[in-house]
Amino acid sequence: MGTYLHRRAGTPDSALASGRPSDGIAAFTMPDTPVRTQGKVVETRDHALYLVELPNGKRVLAHLAKECLADHLKLTEHELVLLEMTPYDFDHARIVGKA
Repeated sequence: MGTYLHRRAGTPDSALASGRPSDGIAAFTMPDTPVRTQGKVVETRDHALYLVELPNGKRVLAHLAKECLADHLKLTEHELVLLEMTPYDFDHARIVGKA
């Protein structure tokens, strides 16, 4: 308990006990920087989930970042927001603030 490392076949127990990644244990890091853009809120789905339209017309499902949730950020329709997206998935985004 207390460790989030996943064991792969052939990984010695000493590597898991030490808590340090070794050969055979996957490290969870984001290799590429996020894509940043602006968007316009089209629809409110939940208190932290929104449908946002990008400048090219594509609509994505976006959630509030933890910092925005802690600040109790409230968004309305037609409001401009700052978004972060991974370079691997352009259907989901993270709202990091108001534009």
